[in-house]
Amino acid sequence: GWVSGQRGASFLDLLLVTHTDITLGSLLLTLAGLAALTGVLTGGFLLDCTGRPHLMMAGAMLLNAVFSGVIPKCTAFPLMAALYFLAFFAFANFEVVTVSHQAKIWSSGGGAYMQGLFFCYALGAILSPLATQPFLAADNNRSSKTQETSASNDYLSDHAEYLTLSADTESEAGNDDRLSFYEQNQAAHDLVRSFNDSAVGYQLTTTMEIASTPVVTDDNVEAVIVTGNDDTRVFYAYLMTSVLCFSSGLLLLMLLRFPVTGSQKPEKTHPGREGKRTGRESLPLLVVCVTLACVYFSFSGCISFPDFLMTFVVKELGWSKTSGAHVTSVFWVGLAVGRLSGVGLVRVMSPARIITCCLLALLTSLLAMLLAALFRAHWAVWVSAAAVGLSVAVLFPTGLSYTHQRVSRLTGRLTGVIIATPTLTSMLNPLLVAHLMTQYDGVCYVYVYLAETSLGAVAFVVLHAVSAKSAMTTQTDTNQPEAECETGFIDGTGV
Repeated sequence: GWVSGQRGASFLDLLLVTHTDITLGSLLLTLAGLAALTGVLTGGFLLDCTGRPHLMMAGAMLLNAVFSGVIPKCTAFPLMAALYFLAFFAFANFEVVTVSHQAKIWSSGGGAYMQGLFFCYALGAILSPLATQPFLAADNNRSSKTQETSASNDYLSDHAEYLTLSADTESEAGNDDRLSFYEQNQAAHDLVRSFNDSAVGYQLTTTMEIASTPVVTDDNVEAVIVTGNDDTRVFYAYLMTSVLCFSSGLLLLMLLRFPVTGSQKPEKTHPGREGKRTGRESLPLLVVCVTLACVYFSFSGCISFPDFLMTFVVKELGWSKTSGAHVTSVFWVGLAVGRLSGVGLVRVMSPARIITCCLLALLTSLLAMLLAALFRAHWAVWVSAAAVGLSVAVLFPTGLSYTHQRVSRLTGRLTGVIIATPTLTSMLNPLLVAHLMTQYDGVCYVYVYLAETSLGAVAFVVLHAVSAKSAMTTQTDTNQPEAECETGFIDGTGV
């Protein structure tokens, strides 16, 4: 949770370290999604082959500690991208092995523990942005849509030609003075190009900042340029992450010496259910495709929504990075509250009703954030960010339970495919969101997730209709009435 929460909070400062813009920097988040996809599949395969979960967990956590500690020191973007991929590849290996092994230890009586595990994930994601914020760079490149940046842009564009003429017609000046005028003129032109190259005006050159408004008079030219933006101390935030991962890896190594095993209790079976499950083992291709589409679109907000949340509020709304870190934590607070409430919610409502309510709440929350951004209602952004986190909190675990009940028994292969599918969001959304925010408007960030959630809701309706028809067919063939709602596949908790 700490690692995931830090990813979005430190994104802008990693761009400063490598001197890249948002479009190119979004490849970091895409690589994180690709690493998660390959890490989940590789980790599950290696676990089946080796049968050494403790060793794999410890090794993955220690590798993550090493890579996390050196990522902010890479000024070359290709090197940072490579280490970023390796760090999240190790992270994904740790995640899949941990969840699989803990489910084996806790068996059918560990539903509440599994919910507690998801809550700890959210708790780490809450604290991480708050701990990262003091080490972020100063808010020198606030939103381009503020009046100050627009005025600077217009001023430099209007006076660039004047600077050139002034330097060329300064006949009384000596060679040294001419050189000084030339350097000032060249620096001014560089600034104009850095402003004009950004389609919406907020991709400033990260190695230069305007320290004060240039003063141009009939007698002289004064252009004050400062090479700042190197004041980021994000390395110390990643160093904290490295220390936490290293200490966790050492604790996991202790499990090699003192292994933990669970009592293997036989799973409860109910008469008549085996026949129903057997009838669904051979899934129609349409059901599989709609299931994956529903998972991909409905759960995208839970995975990649906070990655660009700080970038959105800083660049589009003109907030400070401190406020951006806080609103990111507010999202994770909503997620944590939702995870806790899910423990009791799955016992009184069916998975289908929970998913329906969550999707409606998610659509409403995203629409509220869109209106808040358009009308600059900053207080509503805080409320809608918490509401988005609350709405997506139980979607994924409840979706697994729904698939287990209505579509097919969750075999290891099907579970791996379902878990790996949402990682495609982390690969594609950063590229799409960064391109739209750069070429059009920062509000496109909200439009993307609103569109994906809408498509996910439609996919879920189709999935529910197809699974209901399949259930009726199975009921007719077996002459066994199907219960309207079964309990979750892990102690009824819907995990």
